[in-house]
Order: sequence, then structure tokens, then C-alpha cells
Amino acid sequence: MEEDNQSLKEQFIVKIKNKIKIGYISLFIVVIFYNLNNIFKFISPKFEGVGELFIILLLVFIVALLLDAYKLIIEILEFITTKENCK
Repeated sequence: MEEDNQSLKEQFIVKIKNKIKIGYISLFIVVIFYNLNNIFKFISPKFEGVGELFIILLLVFIVALLLDAYKLIIEILEFITTKENCK
């Protein structure tokens, strides 16, 4: 029983680390898109069409980050309830 609990804990920690890595990568991509948008606006003030595309991509990645954080919180709560039920 103790070994199962330990392996479950290790699997959970690996899941959390992977989600955090994905979150950092997504955040890095958001920053890149934001900076590209600002660079293109600086180069050409009449830069309109692609700027909207960058904003849409920013919003998509921000929503993906929020959903990933929500899933992580749910997994943490499920792990806590599973651990409490085992006691």
C-alpha cells in the first residue's frame, strides 16, 4: 500500500513538472508573439492585418495557459482527495 502511494506521488510530481514546462514554453511563445507584434508596428505604422493575427494568437495561447493551470489545480485536488481517502 505504501509503495503504491509512493509511486502515485512520483507519477503526480512528474505530471506537475511536465505541465509547468509546457506552461513556461507557452508563456515564452506568448512573449515572442507580443514582441513580434510590437516590432512590426514599429517598423511599419500601417501594419494592420497581421497585427490582428498576432493578437488572436496571443489570446489563444493565454487561454491555453489558463486551461492548463485549471487542469493542474484539478489534478492537485484529486490527488489530495485520493490521499485522504487512503488514510
